[in-house]
Amino acid sequence: MGEVDRARNPRDRDPARPEQAGSGSRARPKRLVLTAMAVVFVVAGVLLGWLPDDSDEAVAIDVLAVIAFLTLVYVWCEYDRLEHGRRRWRLFGVLVMACPGPLVTVPVYLCITRGTRGLWATAKAGLLVAVLLGLRLGAAKVTAMLHGRFLP
Repeated sequence: MGEVDRARNPRDRDPARPEQAGSGSRARPKRLVLTAMAVVFVVAGVLLGWLPDDSDEAVAIDVLAVIAFLTLVYVWCEYDRLEHGRRRWRLFGVLVMACPGPLVTVPVYLCITRGTRGLWATAKAGLLVAVLLGLRLGAAKVTAMLHGRFLP
């Protein structure tokens, strides 16, 4: 009976096991956070392509995009922490939001939660950041060209 009760409780589902994955899976919110990251970078790129490079508004948009990205990184880590059943580190949020924090804290977090697979997860996270920056740059260049300007 204990085995049946655990299978019915959505919090006890193991997302790595496909027979248990379903509507209770925590992978969907993590994918939504990744999608939100892409939207933030594309919108920031479009706005930055539309504005002059040296304007105060462009600097404000850059700052807001960075804050939004760091917040989404923190939210993704929280969903991941819940998925893996880990406790939050002391000052984890501060470490993620601090300037070099994501470059150090997220790889350490991934290695702690995944063991040796954390290196592969860190490489995938680096690739994700490169893709997001490419989206931002591409959106800025396309928007600038549509407005008759060419970015270097």
